[in-house]
Amino acid sequence: PTNHLEKLRLCGAGTKNRYGTIIANEHSRVKLSELPGDPLSSYINANYVNGYLNEYHAFIATQGPLANTIVDFYRMIWQERVPVIVMITRLYEKNKAKCEKYIPDNQSAQYGPFQIQLKSITYRTDYEIRRLVIEFENEQREIEHYWYT
Repeated sequence: PTNHLEKLRLCGAGTKNRYGTIIANEHSRVKLSELPGDPLSSYINANYVNGYLNEYHAFIATQGPLANTIVDFYRMIWQERVPVIVMITRLYEKNKAKCEKYIPDNQSAQYGPFQIQLKSITYRTDYEIRRLVIEFENEQREIEHYWYT
């Protein structure tokens, strides 16, 4: 949907949207904890999705992160205690960027205050399963990342 009215309420959030006409729906938008002095820090282009039998906020649908939203992406993963990420896009399609690389190729990567460690990769015919450990403020959480190619 093209939520043009939401642009008025979220003035300045356009730099956090991959596409100008695909923005978060206000009624189900994931709201990040606001960082001091940064009113746009609560915005990420992501929405809660109800699950089977209308399970409330069972899933989160989000766009592929931009270079300037990778930290926001991990803030959301941490804040919402996300156990599984399912990525259904390539980084590039027809020479057009679709998603910034936000997972490490080898052992680890640092994104703002988040340390991401790659524990293992399992290759399947049409997808990869990565086991990741996210560390933030001396706490670690394990997540699974399914990347369908």
